[in-house]
Amino acid sequence: MIRFTIKSTNLEITADIKEYFYKRMEALEKFVEEDDMSAICDAELERSTRHKSGEVFRGELTLHTRNGTYRAEANGENVEAAIDKVKKEIIRELRREKRKRGHLLRHSGAKLKEVTQSISLRGVQMKDFVVRLGNRKKK
Repeated sequence: MIRFTIKSTNLEITADIKEYFYKRMEALEKFVEEDDMSAICDAELERSTRHKSGEVFRGELTLHTRNGTYRAEANGENVEAAIDKVKKEIIRELRREKRKRGHLLRHSGAKLKEVTQSISLRGVQMKDFVVRLGNRKKK
């Protein structure tokens, strides 16, 4: 469960914008572990006062989980476009991190398999190796 805080600058957050924001941010739930009660997402929606047209709305998200902190920022022509772009950006960050953790897990499993195969190839059966290792610890 993610706790959200929304801050606005030069922009009034209406009920429609809040509803749109929360609906879009439901997608983040699948990247946060179910038992992570400390997940907090700080959002800032802003309307630039420097520009009159173009991408004058800015969205910024900072997601704090126990696995790390993720940040995304995007601009859009309206507040909904900024929310959509920042959502895509933060999901891209979360997927990248998830892929890295999965790769590390597979890589370490492959190394373990390589070690056990090399032990077996040297004529020592894994069972005998474990028994000898256990006997060594008992002494």
